[in-house]
Amino acid sequence: IASGSGAIFGASGGVMEAALRSVYEILTKEELKDVEFKAVRGMKGIKEATVNINGSDIKVAVAHGLGNAKIIMEEIRAGKCDYTFVEIMGCIGGCIGGGGQPIEKTQDTKQKRMDALYAIDG
Repeated sequence: IASGSGAIFGASGGVMEAALRSVYEILTKEELKDVEFKAVRGMKGIKEATVNINGSDIKVAVAHGLGNAKIIMEEIRAGKCDYTFVEIMGCIGGCIGGGGQPIEKTQDTKQKRMDALYAIDG
């Protein structure tokens, strides 16, 4: 038996969302009612969000693709960002767009794979 969070690790933003779910319950000692952190989901190359947990703002960023990873890292190095947590995935869309996936890797196909992971999580 496992949580749905394990299913979403393959999507860009999935690791971040799983971590936020855990951090919420650890910090508040309460069950999270709405487990969906939609601000970190999707195919946008860089996603940023601020999540308030137990009175503290947690600033997060998610990047996928090495070009986007470089942008995030340069902004951090330049002191332009003060994220609490950053998720970076090398493959476009996350593991759903990686080398072990079926050959068709269009944006539409990746989005459908991502949607399927979130359906399993649900």
